[in-house]
Amino acid sequence: MLQSSKTDFLRNKQLAWVALHKLKATWRSTLAMATEAWLFRCLVLSIFLAGAEAWVVGTELRADEIGAYTCMVRYVKGIKVYSRDTRVKNSELMVGFPRIGAVLQEKRLRFAAHCMRSD
Repeated sequence: MLQSSKTDFLRNKQLAWVALHKLKATWRSTLAMATEAWLFRCLVLSIFLAGAEAWVVGTELRADEIGAYTCMVRYVKGIKVYSRDTRVKNSELMVGFPRIGAVLQEKRLRFAAHCMRSD
């Protein structure tokens, strides 16, 4: 993995967590889950994946992306990350939220199409 990709990822992860915590009152409100998922994608995921289409992704960075994303979704849904009392399968957890792999693939394909058109 290139050092710049890891540095970008770590910086974006930190900025996304800051944005996530600033919206704590929003996540704890009685908004519909679809609205929370939309806000999460627009306000947090866009920060988290800024510039991700150019990252060189190895298995280490991929695991870190998935882990950070899952923790963020748990935070939005109000599920404690390390609680044995509230075990939730990831398949149940991600209902209403986009898969991180699909979002990354969409960003990369959009960037590739842009590059193809610019030639």
